[in-house]
Amino acid sequence: MLAATLATCLSGAAAQDYVDDGQLPTNLLAGGAGIATNADESLAVKQMMRAMLEVAEEVSTGVEQPALASAMAMPADLTKVNASSLEAKVFASALASWQLGVWNAPSNRGLRAKKMNFYDREHYYQVPDNPIGTLVMFHGCYHDASGSWPYDPVHCPECLGLPEEVAHTKQALKHGFAVLAVESRNRSRNGRCFNSEPDPLKSDQWEAPYIVQNFLYQEGLQNLPVYTLGISAGAAFATKVVKNFYAQNFGGIIKPRGIISEVNAPASWRSWGLDDINGKLKYPDFPPVAFISMDRDNRTLQKIKDRIKDLTARGIPADYISVKSRPIDRLFFYDRSPVISARQSAAIVKAMQELGFIDADGNLLYDPRIGDITKGNPLTMWNEKLVKKLPWLHMNPKLPPMLSVLSDRSSIFEEMNVAFAYHEGLADHLVACLVWLRSNGKYNLKQLAKTLSKQKLRDITMRRVYWSPPPPRPKPSPARPKPSPPRPRPRPPPKSASRKARL
Repeated sequence: MLAATLATCLSGAAAQDYVDDGQLPTNLLAGGAGIATNADESLAVKQMMRAMLEVAEEVSTGVEQPALASAMAMPADLTKVNASSLEAKVFASALASWQLGVWNAPSNRGLRAKKMNFYDREHYYQVPDNPIGTLVMFHGCYHDASGSWPYDPVHCPECLGLPEEVAHTKQALKHGFAVLAVESRNRSRNGRCFNSEPDPLKSDQWEAPYIVQNFLYQEGLQNLPVYTLGISAGAAFATKVVKNFYAQNFGGIIKPRGIISEVNAPASWRSWGLDDINGKLKYPDFPPVAFISMDRDNRTLQKIKDRIKDLTARGIPADYISVKSRPIDRLFFYDRSPVISARQSAAIVKAMQELGFIDADGNLLYDPRIGDITKGNPLTMWNEKLVKKLPWLHMNPKLPPMLSVLSDRSSIFEEMNVAFAYHEGLADHLVACLVWLRSNGKYNLKQLAKTLSKQKLRDITMRRVYWSPPPPRPKPSPARPKPSPPRPRPRPPPKSASRKARL
């Protein structure tokens, strides 16, 4: 009975993330810390948790678990432990464990950043088996290269595991691309933006090509195609830095094959610096550019449209995908972030409804990015209000980031920005953009987005997908020939005059 009751409590949280691979979810392990006092009790606790998770999965999904009988088997030498006492402690700890962050989510397994020190700062990378190319990523302001890998208390305690950045990394690796996340030169607390100033002592434009080149030769990737991706200020940088690979002093050996620019574009064609003094394109083989825009940011959308017009007028393929706002339903944060459980997501959304952040349909009423400075709306200091409502959330930068609500350090904050669709990086369309770039802009980008984009980021795993071109669009049905006009019917002979008329 105790196991079934516990299973009901777990079914909305840990059970939904449970993968029977011999590893217990870390939120349960953390919740059960300190229960066992010796090796025998530790074995018993783990077996109890595993059995209860099997029950929880059956309760949650309704699917009979064949391993349940073996999981429920009593540990060997049970006489050495007080089973009923341990079971009560396991029950109490598991009840609280759903309020803990999950750092080794099953779908994130296999993500492990390495570090490369160049120009006195750490850049983060990962290379899959049999790579087919490299994706170089440039973060936005107030962000870091480490945000693109999950938090790990041992291997990467500085990694924030932001869901959009992690999903970029995961999808690129899944499809065979090595990933290099470059760290900006500016490391000030209130900046950390990539800089494109003419001053080489401040600009990242001069260092970034050498960082990329050093990485490619270090990993033996120099003969494979390279693509750049940037978010916000990093997007403007990603579009501009490519021209420096063509510079005479760099050698022109490595030239990026495509650019993904998320929620930004160069302010003007002139600022991009792609024309010579005669108004002709300096770099005839400049690569195609895929832009991502958000529905509410009309100013950036107009910049993107203007730059697309400039590029296509010069024969450079360019297109964009527009991202619409979306409602926040009870599983929204669970679907978008592997480190937030279903039960946590439901509790967060319920609190947001009670605090007036979202309407009855789940739509955010205001921009969460400016809620702290806008008077007269419910989202003013919304993160502080949410922490008061749900004390297991926090705003402490020294704590693990999974359940943080701090700006630029939080899965919850980032996904609220995605829902509002004003200004945020978005991983949904990465694969569509890469397919389009690899085709040199010959495919239909918007059509690719419809067929290849992901909305449930937590479902993305590291299981390798080997590249193949998308299926061709079905040919239009042949036009039916117009039916021939009906043959004219012969006129009937005139009726003979009636007998009466003849008389």
